[in-house]
Amino acid sequence: MSAHAFAVRAPRVSTPWGEADRVLELEGAAGVRWVSTPSHGGILVSAEAWARMPARLASIGQRWGAGAAFEEDAAWCAVVLAFPVLARSPRELEDAARALRAFYPEHVDGRSGCGLGASLFGYHRCKGEV
Repeated sequence: MSAHAFAVRAPRVSTPWGEADRVLELEGAAGVRWVSTPSHGGILVSAEAWARMPARLASIGQRWGAGAAFEEDAAWCAVVLAFPVLARSPRELEDAARALRAFYPEHVDGRSGCGLGASLFGYHRCKGEV
């Protein structure tokens, strides 16, 4: 996945998409794991990490156990925007902001064009297409 991830051999990790065949712990954001199954995947966020997410982004996830699940096709953007350290490049952060606007316009803050208010943790290129 990236330099921010390391594989974890977890016996039987259950996900909304079935049993995981691959689990990656994402460094820089404790409690955040990328999971894949034979048919789909996404990001599992622990209750503690979910509580650290801005409410408008956290609400994109579906409750899973004590935490939340964010599917890989669109909802991933909420996790990357909440934890920008997970982005592998400024471009990936821009892609996350674009995905948020495209798939979850009701979660976009009008002041920034992102889901986080006036600033994306110091990253200010969210508004408009880049």
